[in-house]
Amino acid sequence: MANGRQVLSDDAPQRMRALEQRCAELEGALETTCRALEEKEHALQLVITSLPKLVSFLDTEDIGGSDLKQILGDETYLLVHEAAQRQLTALRESEARLRRALLYAPFPVMLFSEEGDIRLISKVWLELTGYDEGTLPTVRDWLTTAYEGDTEEMISRLGRLIDEEPKFRTGEVVMRCKDGSRRHWTCGISALGRLPDGKRLYVCMANDISAFRRAEADLREADQRKDQFLAMLAHELRNPLASIMSGLELLRHSDRHDPEEIRSLMYSEAAHLRRILDDLLDVSRITGGKIKLQLERLSLDEVLRGALRALDDLLRTAQHRVTVEVPDNIEVIGDCTRLLQVFVNLLSNSAKYTDPGGTIRITGSVEGRQIVIGIHDNGIGLSPENLRHIFEPFNQVDTGLARTRGGVGLGLTLVRELVQLHDGTVDVRSDGLGAGSSFLVTLPLADPSVTDRSSPEKRRSASKSDKKETSILLVEDNDAVARMTAAVLRDRGYAVEIAPDAASAIAFVRLRRPAVILSDIGLPDMNGYELAQALRANQGLSDTTLISISGYGRPEDHRQSSDAGYRRHLVKPLDYDALDALLVELAAERSLPR
Repeated sequence: MANGRQVLSDDAPQRMRALEQRCAELEGALETTCRALEEKEHALQLVITSLPKLVSFLDTEDIGGSDLKQILGDETYLLVHEAAQRQLTALRESEARLRRALLYAPFPVMLFSEEGDIRLISKVWLELTGYDEGTLPTVRDWLTTAYEGDTEEMISRLGRLIDEEPKFRTGEVVMRCKDGSRRHWTCGISALGRLPDGKRLYVCMANDISAFRRAEADLREADQRKDQFLAMLAHELRNPLASIMSGLELLRHSDRHDPEEIRSLMYSEAAHLRRILDDLLDVSRITGGKIKLQLERLSLDEVLRGALRALDDLLRTAQHRVTVEVPDNIEVIGDCTRLLQVFVNLLSNSAKYTDPGGTIRITGSVEGRQIVIGIHDNGIGLSPENLRHIFEPFNQVDTGLARTRGGVGLGLTLVRELVQLHDGTVDVRSDGLGAGSSFLVTLPLADPSVTDRSSPEKRRSASKSDKKETSILLVEDNDAVARMTAAVLRDRGYAVEIAPDAASAIAFVRLRRPAVILSDIGLPDMNGYELAQALRANQGLSDTTLISISGYGRPEDHRQSSDAGYRRHLVKPLDYDALDALLVELAAERSLPR
């Protein structure tokens, strides 16, 4: 053990010298490696910092030139050359992708230099304007050819924007297309930087707002027609109201005039007011798709004769000559009331817009499985502008202060909508002012193999002999309306009692059982729907018919009344002939108690 320790002790200096020598060698190798890494790092930093200039240089100079190699050295040159080539390829690919994206952008795009040379124009730009690529190579060419406005002023504005190098400036312009049409664009211009040749590059991006501007113009026009309509409606309502008020004044304070003549005039004016309200409601219901036709097989001849009978007084007063040239035995499938309304409106329109003593012709021709009915007159005719808007709501031909023709501009709108509901069409023709007009209604003919589709209830007519005195409870909180309605019904043979509110109606039915309860919907203590439900809970009223009356006549109002238990829903002002027919029909149908 002692000898072993001595040997180790004797070898220690030698081992230490060997270890020191090895450390020195490793230190030298490490220094060499660090210097190499520093050189590589310097070379890489040179590549990174020099790439922008090198890319431009390599894109325009001979990349194999000896000058660059001498400057950088072989190793660095290879590094720079490879990196620059990769960067250049990436930039070119990116530029190609950007150009393709702009070329096929879904909106108009133009790239142009500060001198106005067009560097790129998108497909959409060309498609919207109709010009071919290359036809207009500069911005000035485009402005001169396609800009709707002061070209020089716009070029001056564009020059000022370019001098300011805007980040983004917008404005609206009107472009004149190759086919002569106009397009409204909002354009934005922004600076993109500089081209390789040092010129500044700009982009113009546009948004086509032509549809928006057209819609805006249509809305302004519709708003103007609406204002005109409201003024005309006020005029049309005041005239019959003035006649009614004058008639009432005469009945109150004068006995020198025939009361029957005055009452007849007042009734006629009141009926005119009701027709105006009906037209307003019909337009709302029809255009909203809330009307249903009662279809049946109809004789066209009977429909036309019914329309002429309805206008007999108007046609005779105007001394118009009316001729009918329609084939016999023509049948259509339609709603009798609505088709009658169509031809009454058309004939009334011809009568009003034809000077006294004019001619109105009704023609008919079979074309395949359709019948074309024409209403022709030699009246005042229509201008091209009137032809374009004739079937639109609130449109009026006679807009002068005199308003000699009357009307509120809804009749022809109703004609169009009702004819379309019958799977037909309506058209208008006129050679201009003073040349008369022709309205052509096309309807499908009835299929000979199809039998009458009207229901037995609709075809059944109530006999006047069925009518006897019927007890009615009228629930109405408006005292004047209640007294006048009760007076009319009593005059027609009905026994009528009045209840001013729902509580009075409920108390009344505890003592007596009326055959019919005619109730307003808007009552002070509970509404008419709640009253109907309370009455239906009374088992003793199972044979009593409930009929609602209201100033509201929308489909949902009819539906709500039906859901509450009312048999029918009538709209104010009441059509007493229709109410009378309904009561007679109910009496015959259900054997109502008298």
